[in-house]
Amino acid sequence: VAFTQPYFSSGLGILSHTKELTLVDRVRPFLSKTFFYGVFFLLTLLGLVGSLVWLCERGTNSEQFPKGPSGLANGMWFAIVTMTTVGYGDKCPTSSSGRVLAAVWMMITTLTFSTLTAGIATALTLSSLNAAEITSPEALRNKRVAVVTGTTSAEAARHFGATGLNCDSLEQAIERLTDASVDAVVFDHPALNHYIQTNPKDQLRLARSTFESQNYGFALPIGSARQHRYNVALLKLSESGELQAIEDRWLGFGHE
Repeated sequence: VAFTQPYFSSGLGILSHTKELTLVDRVRPFLSKTFFYGVFFLLTLLGLVGSLVWLCERGTNSEQFPKGPSGLANGMWFAIVTMTTVGYGDKCPTSSSGRVLAAVWMMITTLTFSTLTAGIATALTLSSLNAAEITSPEALRNKRVAVVTGTTSAEAARHFGATGLNCDSLEQAIERLTDASVDAVVFDHPALNHYIQTNPKDQLRLARSTFESQNYGFALPIGSARQHRYNVALLKLSESGELQAIEDRWLGFGHE
């Protein structure tokens, strides 16, 4: 047979029980190296800007930014209140160079602080959501996994070192997971996602990652005159956004 252009791309997914998050799981996003590097960079930038403001102001505005450690501390204070958009107004540069530096710092911090706030909010949201017990194919090793006989999922489970339990259908495999006979179900990600969307009360969770990528297309006889027409029609549906709308309607991708 000959295949048309793919109308959908996906892969295999892993369905497992919901993992109750501990306190350590909830604070883990704030214990990563990336988070500490970001904090270190921000503190370094605050120190640099505060020092530059002090250098610009200590000669002409010694009352607010005096020479010595106290003036440097005032420069740091000005950089902090400006970044957080608090702006008490107790310290304010008066020199031209100081005001230009302050204006640039205000524009930079408007973007930086809003991005930082959004990142913290996202991390808090994700840390409050219950996750799947098995989140990657590597975690399948030595696990009991239900698969549908004769599918690519059965071969993939064996490849990653899982103990496969062959089932006649996806429904039977999910029943094995529900009654705790297995630790996970491996099957096509779209089918598992559709099950989750239509059975939200089940205490099951689908791993976000997919593996063993697969493209879905229509199979036609080799040399069929319909192949070109189907390809053109699928490309038009893709460009118009209709294919994405169909995915959202059936699989709920827009509501994950």
